[in-house]
Amino acid sequence: MKLGVVEGLTYKTTLPGGHWNLGDGLHLLHSETGLFSAALLEILPDHKPYGWFLDLWNIYVATSTQRSRQTWMRFASSRHEDTKGKIMNTNPPLKWLIPAIIVLTFVATLAGLLPGEGQPYSLTNFRGEEVTINARGLYYWDTVSSVAQMQANDLVTLALGLPLLAISFWQTLRGSLRGRLLLAGTLGFILYTYITMCFGAAYNKLFLVYVALFSLSLFAFILSMMSFDLKTLPSHFSDNLPRGWIAGLLFFAAAFLSLAWLGRIAATFAPDTIPTLENTTSMFIQVMDLGIIVPLCVLAGILLLRRRAWGYLLASVGLMKFLTMGIAVSLMALNMARVGVPVSAVELLIFPTIATANLIMVALLIKNIKDTPTIAN
Repeated sequence: MKLGVVEGLTYKTTLPGGHWNLGDGLHLLHSETGLFSAALLEILPDHKPYGWFLDLWNIYVATSTQRSRQTWMRFASSRHEDTKGKIMNTNPPLKWLIPAIIVLTFVATLAGLLPGEGQPYSLTNFRGEEVTINARGLYYWDTVSSVAQMQANDLVTLALGLPLLAISFWQTLRGSLRGRLLLAGTLGFILYTYITMCFGAAYNKLFLVYVALFSLSLFAFILSMMSFDLKTLPSHFSDNLPRGWIAGLLFFAAAFLSLAWLGRIAATFAPDTIPTLENTTSMFIQVMDLGIIVPLCVLAGILLLRRRAWGYLLASVGLMKFLTMGIAVSLMALNMARVGVPVSAVELLIFPTIATANLIMVALLIKNIKDTPTIAN
C-alpha cells in the first residue's frame, strides 16, 4: 500500500496496475481556488475491484469545489466504464468450463427425456420393500418414482436451467453483477443435480457424463464464488432490498426441509420398519439438504439481516439456485402424481408456493442490485 498526497492531504491508495500520472487530469480539474497543486499516484497490481473509484471519491469529498466535483464525477465515471469489464471478468477458466457444462448438460437431459420401449414391473428388493422398476429408456433400472422425479428435473434443466446458464454467462462476460450472481446460483443448481445423479441414479451409460458435470460444475461454482469482492459487494445493493422477507423465506425453507426430512428419518426408528429407500442404499438427498442446504439457508438469513457481505452473497446465490430447484421439485411432485406414485396434498401445495415466493424474491433482488456501487458522501 502506497501513499498519495493532494495539497497536504495524505491518504492510502489501492489503484490498479502500474503507474498513473494524474498531471493531465489535474490540469482538467484545476479550479480557480488552486486547490490541486500536484499529485502522482502509484497504482498497485494487487488491487481490489473499485478500489481506485473509492480513492477518487475520497479526494473528491475532501478537496473539491462544486465545479471540480462535476469534473471528478465525469472522470471517475469514464474510468469505471473503461475498466468494468476487465474487473468483472476475473476468471478466464470459466470461459471454457461453462460451455463444456452447457454441452454435457444438454446431452444428459435430452437422453434422460427420450422415451424407451419396455414395461415396468414390480419386485421386492433385498430390504423387503416393494418397488416398481421403470424398465425402459436411459433410466431402465431406476424405479418409476425415481424416474418421474429425474425426468421432471431433466425437463426443468433443459427448458430453464440451460437458458439461465447461457444468459447469465453472457451477462457475466459483459460485466454484469446480476449476471454473476445468477451464474453462481445456476451453477449451484447444476452441481446439486449431478451430485444426486452420481450417487442416486442407477448406473447407466451416461455415468461418466454425470461425473464430468459434477466435477466441472463444482470447480466452476468455486471460481464463480471467488470472483466476488466482499468488501464492495454490500454497496451494490439498494437500501430498498427486502432483507427481512428474503431472510424469512430462507428460514422457512430451512424449517420445512428439516421437518420433512427428519420426520421421514424418525419413521424408520420404529421396530421392524422398512425404510422407504426404493433402489438407493441411503437417504442421499436428505444428507445434502440437512447437511448443506438447511445450514446454508439459516446462515445466509442471519448474515443478511446483519447486512454482512457473506449474507448478501449467500442469500443471492441461494435464491438464484432455488429459482430453478423450486420449479423442478414442484414439477417432480406433479409428475409423480401423474404416473400414479402417492404424493400428499401438502407436497402438491407447498412446493409450488415456495417456488412462487422464491420467484418474487428473485425479482425484487434483481431490481435492487446495481452494477455500480453506492458511495457514501
